Amino acid sequence: FFWRNLLFLLLSVPYLNILAWSGVRMTHDWGVLVGLIPLLRAFLAMVIIVRWLVSENKMRRLFFAYIFTVVVFTYISGLVFYDYEVLVNPKLHGFGNALWWAWMNVTTVGAEIFPVTAVGKVFCVLLPSLGMMFFPIFTTYVLQEYTHKKEE
Repeated sequence: FFWRNLLFLLLSVPYLNILAWSGVRMTHDWGVLVGLIPLLRAFLAMVIIVRWLVSENKMRRLFFAYIFTVVVFTYISGLVFYDYEVLVNPKLHGFGNALWWAWMNVTTVGAEIFPVTAVGKVFCVLLPSLGMMFFPIFTTYVLQEYTHKKEE
């Protein structure tokens, strides 16, 4: 319990503000990495919530934990894609487009926005992979619920 709270504390420090106040100059890539440290707090919170959701080993709770994980990962992927692509990608016109790109890729539909940076290309591969894992689980769950209700 102590270590988890200490980790939350360390992840909550506004490192970019402290570095700016101290006059330290960083490249854009290092700035993004340091700026993502507080986002790890969201991942830690997600782990705690998912553990709580699946604590009783029920299929429904596992399903909702999986949906929660996909939604959070897709949103964060949209944030990262926007941060890396907004200055170099002429088809990206705001965060809404980046979020649209992320959702279209996780559903494996695709979008008219193509990544031009290496980070964007990595996320362009990861999101459909996540989607290909997500939708079979979703359809299996729906089918299981449907057949279970039909038997009753």
